[in-house]
Amino acid sequence: ELLVATFFIFCISTSNIGLGDAQKPFNVLNFGAVGDGKTDDSPAFTKAWGALCGASGGTLTLAVPAGHTFLLKPVKFEGPCKSTGVHIQVEGSIVAPSTVAAWGGCGILCWLCFSNVNGLVLDGSGQIDGRGSLWWNHALLFKNSNNLKLSGLNVVNSPRSHVYLRDCKGVSVSGLKITAPRKQS
Repeated sequence: ELLVATFFIFCISTSNIGLGDAQKPFNVLNFGAVGDGKTDDSPAFTKAWGALCGASGGTLTLAVPAGHTFLLKPVKFEGPCKSTGVHIQVEGSIVAPSTVAAWGGCGILCWLCFSNVNGLVLDGSGQIDGRGSLWWNHALLFKNSNNLKLSGLNVVNSPRSHVYLRDCKGVSVSGLKITAPRKQS
């Protein structure tokens, strides 16, 4: 009986069954993000996304930790991902560049662009600040991403539309706090 119990405990401890995801979150700080609000953290987010999206498993988490402000230029988060689900947990702040020139030119249709990412959950108590009065464009774009869940975030000053959904099915949005700038500068 002791051998059977030991084997059972070993099987559970080395799997994801019933005890939550054994995989550690993909923390953007571990991929080179600085989080000082001045340094361009876009390359670190792109690296973290590549690692997460290329990993197999259950639902994998990209962690944007509290106590940091991450400056991001326009970033594309593209799938499909190998995992069965993707969770982006925003506890810190994400801000857009403070000048139009820093966006990288004309023709950019969105700031944080998600495409072909099924099973995406984007949540947390953090803030996404598009600095919209400087640049009018889409802040969060979700394209061809099914079973999408958005909740709990504070989305402010979006540069045109706060959340833009295109060709997505099974979308759930709850508890978002959206604040628009008073006027265009």
